[in-house]
Amino acid sequence: MITLLSGQYRVAAPWQEVTCTYTELDFAPGEEGGTVEIALESFAATWKERDYPLGFEECAVQGEADFQRWLMLTPTEHAGLPETRELAREIARLFCRLCGHGGMAENFHPLTGEGQRDRMYSWTASVFLIMAHEYV
Repeated sequence: MITLLSGQYRVAAPWQEVTCTYTELDFAPGEEGGTVEIALESFAATWKERDYPLGFEECAVQGEADFQRWLMLTPTEHAGLPETRELAREIARLFCRLCGHGGMAENFHPLTGEGQRDRMYSWTASVFLIMAHEYV
């Protein structure tokens, strides 16, 4: 793991589908001085297979049931929240747009919207189908 203490750096790590074959780091002195300082820390990544006991159809059914239960517990329009349904539509629209850009990923990069980790995540696909059908 590299932690930049002073100066600046650029990272190039080209991904091809699900692999990155190399990582390039370019260091340069910062405007405050003519040096670059970094701290090197050991880092070990491990991959573990996840146990998803349900198939896609079962996840979709469970996701829809969970969503319906959530809707029952969520306040509906009343004098204090007249824009609740419109807000739900906007959240659903933005989520569907995010999935269109980043795929059905397990999670998304917060700045770019690129899909991270598993890019064929059944929970995301289930929620996408429900939101697209109900709100978009």
